[in-house]
Amino acid sequence: REQCGEIDETEFRTPAGRAVAITAEDNGVLRVGPGVTGFFLVPIAPSDVSIDPSLVGPWSQYEISEQDFLVRPDGFEQALNDPVRIAVARGDGGPWLKVNADGRARGRGKFVTFDLTLREIDGEHAFTVDAPGCRDRPRTLRILPDTQALVLQEKIIGEAADEIRIRTYIFRR
Repeated sequence: REQCGEIDETEFRTPAGRAVAITAEDNGVLRVGPGVTGFFLVPIAPSDVSIDPSLVGPWSQYEISEQDFLVRPDGFEQALNDPVRIAVARGDGGPWLKVNADGRARGRGKFVTFDLTLREIDGEHAFTVDAPGCRDRPRTLRILPDTQALVLQEKIIGEAADEIRIRTYIFRR
């Protein structure tokens, strides 16, 4: 859940002016408020790579598709179906993704906002979704080469160990 307010070394102040105490946990994590109404603030490491300047700026259109794959014993991924477009947004209402020169990005859909950080993972550049502790598996969106668009690809582990879903995000200016 998203919390709005101002924070300093000792307290978090809500827009209504209510002050909530902060407790330091391990690894730089801060706990704001007590019990089940409290929440954690988790530090996000800065981007560890230099960003391609062509990625910086707003992206005003997107298309998202998904395709299911079976991972065979030899590691080869065999398509189980054709790609299916699951979402599309044109210029109205955008930009849908804004990439900053420091490697941070903010994306939004019709019902969600999410923050990303550019990282180097296994020798490739990828955005990671900044939601530590919120998911069982971290979300990684690899940047695929393309000169006309920003193409991100995410592998989503299926229910069975040998199934994956590949989600492709195509952003255009």
